Amino acid sequence: MTKLGALLHVLISACLLFFSHDASATDITSQVLWGEAPSSMTDPLQVNYVQSGQSEINRGYTPLNQWMQINLRNDESQAVEKLLLFDSPLVGKLRLYKEGQLHESPLLSGPGYSLSQRHYPFRLGAYLLKLEPEQEVRLYVQRDAHHALNTRVFLKDPQEAARDEVQA
Repeated sequence: MTKLGALLHVLISACLLFFSHDASATDITSQVLWGEAPSSMTDPLQVNYVQSGQSEINRGYTPLNQWMQINLRNDESQAVEKLLLFDSPLVGKLRLYKEGQLHESPLLSGPGYSLSQRHYPFRLGAYLLKLEPEQEVRLYVQRDAHHALNTRVFLKDPQEAARDEVQA
């Protein structure tokens, strides 16, 4: 490769990194940990989680309660606001718990709740999150539905999500 070709390759790569950094949606599905537990187990810390590493969460029918563990970190020097979004209308009822606040009332979302009951009024399961600079957070999401589920999980810019919601 010539020097000009190498320089062009570096410049194109740098632009792609810049645009992917500022992208309005980031698919975090492969980073979501998944667990199942009897309905008598209500403490998300007692659930055994595994990382599927898959590009989509595919779960069949189960009589067990389903849990997701999501670890997020804001590496930016300023606070960021993102929508945690589940892209399936079949997620049912979702309850979000934050580590360190497990005994507080969970935030509700998902098509199983009326819009007025939901933490964020969105057609799908969605939670508005604000992370301060360098903040790390561990979230636990309990799914109150036992039917099959195929979904992906995204962090999305709230304004972009609102535009998508209007077009849906």
